[in-house]
Amino acid sequence: MRTKAEKRTDAEPTATTLPDDIAALLASTRPITPGELSSLEQAAEALRSDPAYLADFSKGLVVEDILRAMEEAGLNRNTLAAKLGKTRQYVGKILDEERPANFTIDTLAELSSALGVKLHVRMLPESEHMIFVRGLTVTTKVEPIAAFPNQQVRSTSIFEDGFEPSNFIPFPTNQHERPRMSS
Repeated sequence: MRTKAEKRTDAEPTATTLPDDIAALLASTRPITPGELSSLEQAAEALRSDPAYLADFSKGLVVEDILRAMEEAGLNRNTLAAKLGKTRQYVGKILDEERPANFTIDTLAELSSALGVKLHVRMLPESEHMIFVRGLTVTTKVEPIAAFPNQQVRSTSIFEDGFEPSNFIPFPTNQHERPRMSS
């Protein structure tokens, strides 16, 4: 009879081991240079500030959200079309990931209503990020740490003691003030 450790060698790789083909690929790949890393960071920043890229990226996220909501609701394109009072072709056009539709807020509201999901459309300062947890939306301010100026790694909690989701105000009024709880 084999021990647990012996059985593990035949199973999936653990967090400390890599499959041989991946290990070989990594061993044969040269490290990225600081100049290349800088170029990648500049290219990523250029993308983040390109309205066309942001629009396409956001449309892709919307399509993913619609598909996930359809799956969770057990809907197919035909049933979603019927709930919207639209044709299946219309729904197909909306869900075309190769050529995503230019969604209006009205269309998004109709879709969220038909799918039984909430619609959140927010524009946040660069220093804030929104995190969705089932049943709770958390907005947090992210502050760079001096040792890692290019990586936003610390977040500032905006909750006060006694947090209750029913009386939570999601955004601070300024960067030094936390939301006040309603009485």
